[in-house]
Amino acid sequence: MSIEAKEAIEGLAPIPGSAISTIATGSKILYLSGQTGQVADGSVAGADFKSQASQAMRNIKTALAANGASLADVAKIIFYIVDWNMEKLGPLMESAIEVFGEEFPVTATTLIGVAALFEPDYLIEIDVTAVIS
Repeated sequence: MSIEAKEAIEGLAPIPGSAISTIATGSKILYLSGQTGQVADGSVAGADFKSQASQAMRNIKTALAANGASLADVAKIIFYIVDWNMEKLGPLMESAIEVFGEEFPVTATTLIGVAALFEPDYLIEIDVTAVIS
């Protein structure tokens, strides 16, 4: 078994002390590090939840493509949302439709409400696992 980690992907901000993605060859499983509303220059897409959710989803598409994968390859999504309440579901789904459109992956999904993320300005983080054929 071999592991290929990508610490830098054009169009994404680096994650200190972590790879942005990892491919484990053998079964070709792609693990993306949690994507936030951070844009490539390191700034946050906006102070509001919808702006950050949309950016996190754009980051997922970018990271998948950089690894030869697409949304069709996504096997698992985990959402971590700060101060979760049902009022955030509408903006979350609007972001998914805006960014993913018809490609929206229908896959195993977990949504976890959290008190905070590793940076105080971040409102959402999304983990994705994909299987590359």
